[in-house]
Amino acid sequence: MIEYELVISPEADLQIRETALSYDDRQIDLGFDFLLMVEKALKDIMEAPLMYPVYYRHFRKRNVKRFPYILIYEVKDHNIKVLVLLHHSQDIDRILSKLP
Repeated sequence: MIEYELVISPEADLQIRETALSYDDRQIDLGFDFLLMVEKALKDIMEAPLMYPVYYRHFRKRNVKRFPYILIYEVKDHNIKVLVLLHHSQDIDRILSKLP
């Protein structure tokens, strides 16, 4: 089994934190639940990064269960880089077209 190193971009890290805070503003512990689901999605990506579909060019996506968000990541060699967290309502293709 290949071991991968997970890297979360500063942008994705900030998006995850801000989204969790936003959910906590709506309901106590909802932000915590969101973080648990993000953690589960990251664990799933680490276990089988190539299992999730290529969404745009070489970028892959993993849905965050129970929440309308996706994690966009890329796999290069033994590295997994999470680039952004996107809400389903965003223009995902436009945003991804700006990524290198």
